[in-house]
Amino acid sequence: MSVKNFVEKLASYQTNNRSFNQYSYDYELGGSIRRNLLIYLEEMRNIGYHTLLVGEAPGYHGCRWSGIPFTSERIIEERRAPLFISKQGFYVSSHVHAEQTASIIWETLNELNLYPLMWNAYPFHPYQSNDPTKNRKPTIEELKSGQVFLEELIELFEIETVIAIGRKAEDTLRTIGINCHEVRHPSHGGKQQFIQGMRTYLG
Repeated sequence: MSVKNFVEKLASYQTNNRSFNQYSYDYELGGSIRRNLLIYLEEMRNIGYHTLLVGEAPGYHGCRWSGIPFTSERIIEERRAPLFISKQGFYVSSHVHAEQTASIIWETLNELNLYPLMWNAYPFHPYQSNDPTKNRKPTIEELKSGQVFLEELIELFEIETVIAIGRKAEDTLRTIGINCHEVRHPSHGGKQQFIQGMRTYLG
């Protein structure tokens, strides 16, 4: 499977009524968000680093708008990583959403000068039924549907090491049979432990 076919498969997936497919052909901004992901994945293939960081699901202020896991539009707009220096056709909306977790993660990767591939166990945005801007934990059924994409990505990029960001992501990966290391999620005071964990497995 090519990177382009992988992104097209994501775009074609029909989520339930409590999840949002930001890559969908039916979404008016889907084309721009798909392009962001396509550029990102192609750049990651060029880097050829066979390590994957995995979270649980996209957050509203991050991947939901940028299309790139653990990346907010602010990261792209302010060119906070070498990947975005020229912005290479990356799209950002008029809102330019920011996310603290994304900022910490990219700050750490820049410090280590190592850029592993990033993904989510469930690649679409799960939201609370009464508020599409509020994140929620993906269900077991959603995680199982995301497993197909995760396994295809691991094969496509010849991933050798998988690192879960946070205990929930670790539990999710082990539930679907994927061995991984775990680092502390950087939110809620976990920044320093996250950085130390990343140094352990990437440095």
